[in-house]
Amino acid sequence: MFCPHCNAYNTEDSIICSECGMPLLEIKQKKKVPIVLISIIIGSVLASICLVIGVMAINNSKNQKKYDKKIVAAEKYIREGNYELAIEAYNEAIKIDDEDEDAYIQLATAYYEMGNMEKVDEILTKGYQKTKGKRINLVLRNYLAFGNLEGVEAVTVTDDDAIEKNSEVYLDNDLLELIADYGYQDYESMYGPGTINRENGNDLISISYTNPGIKIFYANNQSNTFDSSTGIPIGNTKPSYIVVDNFGVLFEEFDSNITYEDLCDMFNANLEVLSNSNGYYIEANYMACKIQLGCDAGGNITSDNTWNMIVENGAGENNLEATFDGVASGKIIDAVTGYGIPEVSLTVREGANNQYGEVIEKIKSDMQGNYILELNEGRYTICAEADGFTTEFFEVNVVKGMTLTAQNLTMSSTLNSGEVRIVLEWGAYPTDLDAHLRTSRGEVDFRNMSISGVAGLDVDDRNGYGPETITIDNVTAGEYTYYVEDYTNLGYSSSNELANSGATVKVYMPGESEPRIFKVPSGTGTEWEVFSLRNGNIEEINRITTY
Repeated sequence: MFCPHCNAYNTEDSIICSECGMPLLEIKQKKKVPIVLISIIIGSVLASICLVIGVMAINNSKNQKKYDKKIVAAEKYIREGNYELAIEAYNEAIKIDDEDEDAYIQLATAYYEMGNMEKVDEILTKGYQKTKGKRINLVLRNYLAFGNLEGVEAVTVTDDDAIEKNSEVYLDNDLLELIADYGYQDYESMYGPGTINRENGNDLISISYTNPGIKIFYANNQSNTFDSSTGIPIGNTKPSYIVVDNFGVLFEEFDSNITYEDLCDMFNANLEVLSNSNGYYIEANYMACKIQLGCDAGGNITSDNTWNMIVENGAGENNLEATFDGVASGKIIDAVTGYGIPEVSLTVREGANNQYGEVIEKIKSDMQGNYILELNEGRYTICAEADGFTTEFFEVNVVKGMTLTAQNLTMSSTLNSGEVRIVLEWGAYPTDLDAHLRTSRGEVDFRNMSISGVAGLDVDDRNGYGPETITIDNVTAGEYTYYVEDYTNLGYSSSNELANSGATVKVYMPGESEPRIFKVPSGTGTEWEVFSLRNGNIEEINRITTY
């Protein structure tokens, strides 16, 4: 063999080179992987990837076809009036794709046609929580405000725009969505300072905004609604009603007229032609607004500046010729399910904290738990009673000429032996307060909604007001600490929104006829430590902190 160092020849049995004395080691070359083999390996990997992508695409395509098939079938059943089969088909479609808000809307519509209003509320709420869709949010708000589904149009799988237009002229939904939500401060922030006018003496104030061309009106009859020195609304008060300068503001592509048939199509309702001192008009509930539009005797709009009025949910009633009472409205809610309680007996007494005075009115909540009371201005105490629920007292406020909504009550069903129920309620803001219960076996909250044999989170609310409900299975089985977290402002240690939320915590204890009530204290921070439970006894903490 040849020496790898000096290239001298050596016999095959030599170990050391005879010339240079270096060891004779066999130098082995690394084997090269053939290019063809590399190509085969790469090709196999790429083929596998393509196969996976192809299978996914095929599955997605198959799922889409299954979904479309279910929707088409459901729409057929709706047209035939077979709502039970329509409901079954929509539910099967949602199992395939639970992100499509229109499936929830049409499912709710089927229940609405069957008269099952509780399911309408449930489906729309679940659909909005799942999809956060703009359209279902508007439908839900309209339903909660008016108890109907007017304005909901059928949507097919071939409809690219989601909301089918039946005419070249169509409603400006963006403007109506704004009107449904806005108060005085919102308008000023959006459009800048408006032009203020006193109309009809001092009985009415109007504020005009040239862009977009609307005038908002306030009935000037409350010292707590207007600043006495400036005459402008205080805070974010909602107007009594809104008037558009011309129909081109309200209707996209408006020229000079809209037929009665087109109006019925746009509002998805058989509109009635009414009349008052202003002449003929039609009225429709749409996007949580009551809309009145001047028309001719046949219901046709023939001019761009005809009389009109839009009343948003929570606004004052329009009655300029006489004084009028105020309206309080709200919902009676089951603490365990979050749904409305039907036919709750409501006994009304005048004044705050008046549980035993003279009864001035008795009503019952409707099938969805809603109530409406028209009363003179003032504070009222209401006793709420329903079979299977703890009797409750709550207070409502009535302001002359206005409708104050969302004056809700959460009621607890009768407790089982040893149970404790904790109910959190608050105002519109912050939108998301979270209830937490620390136990020896972990924490119950929206992340971990149940610990078997210990406690469970029955209702998790993320849209303001509540309730958020936790039920403890056995009050004597351990030690518990209950606190509330302002999830909306988490991380902002200087936030005071929790303190300003109006939050209350009601604790239903075994053997006690009325709940114990904790009110959120003042302070800055995002965590409210409310109380602890030891040996079946409540120990109050009631402080706001930040961690």
